[in-house]
Amino acid sequence: MAERGFGRRLGWLVGIVFILALLWLGYWYAANMFAERTIARFNGVPHNGQTVECTEPALSGFPLRLDFRCSKGTYSGPLERVTAALGGVAASAPLYWPGSVEATLDSPLVLNAPAHGIALSMTWSEGTATGSAGLNGLRSVGAAFTALSANNTGTVPGLPVKSLAADAASASISPAGGGAYTILASTRGMKLTRTDDSALPNIDADIGVTALNVGSGLGTDPVRSLIEWLRAGSSIRIDRLRIAAGGAILGANGTLSISNEGVLSGSVVLRFTNLEAFTALADQIKPGSGEHASQAMAAITALSVPVDTEDGPARQTTVSITDGLVWVGIIPVGAAPRIKL
Repeated sequence: MAERGFGRRLGWLVGIVFILALLWLGYWYAANMFAERTIARFNGVPHNGQTVECTEPALSGFPLRLDFRCSKGTYSGPLERVTAALGGVAASAPLYWPGSVEATLDSPLVLNAPAHGIALSMTWSEGTATGSAGLNGLRSVGAAFTALSANNTGTVPGLPVKSLAADAASASISPAGGGAYTILASTRGMKLTRTDDSALPNIDADIGVTALNVGSGLGTDPVRSLIEWLRAGSSIRIDRLRIAAGGAILGANGTLSISNEGVLSGSVVLRFTNLEAFTALADQIKPGSGEHASQAMAAITALSVPVDTEDGPARQTTVSITDGLVWVGIIPVGAAPRIKL
């Protein structure tokens, strides 16, 4: 009797595993068919004057993932005012984690927008991108590059820089709970070249801010969603800001709010490490400005207190902004620019 009961349970177990396997096979083939139809519907077919084309699209990844490979990707905007071409992309979506995608990006990226003076070419040794989506659209997105370089042969009005190179660069936006989103960006060894071919000091930067009360999702157009959030009046918490260049290091944290009219308010704590280097840096950025920078550093010394930081001794002061008016302590020092959106 015991053997008969064990055999019955084993039979049930095998049957359940078999049914689950059939369901998973159906799930994978349904996802694969949906992807094939989506590619066929949009690949090279104009929609609202915009065309996205993938050369030699290929799907694979059975049985756990859905992998997509494109040997070259191109984009053309309305009337070809904006065009772009990417060396290739390989994306992978694990079917056991719906809505999540990881991709490897092949250089170069060539972007042209003649009306705006953009003729940009970007290369990198390694590029990756991640994204996740839910019922409310896009939830998170990020990208990271190693040995990144970018050069613009066009002329962008008012832009004094024509090229950059960085040992590493990354940026991401992801949910932080309660309708907030964390925005992170960093770069290591960034080198900027002016339009006159002179070089600026190398820059290392780490930026981490929290955008408050954005909502539960970024929708299908995250840029538009963030712009609408800013236009409605918004608050941003600066969790970490560290910019180092030429021996000078600027750190900051605090909270800023932007009214629906683009007026800034809030309070930010600023930390200056190696004040002498700020004077030399200002002169490198704009020759002849060293004297004015020296006067500014003297004022900062008078209106700040000494503190210890991860980078060593620094001077710290608090800048307050009330309806666009900037204060250091009880002294008004100027007006913050109005944010135009």
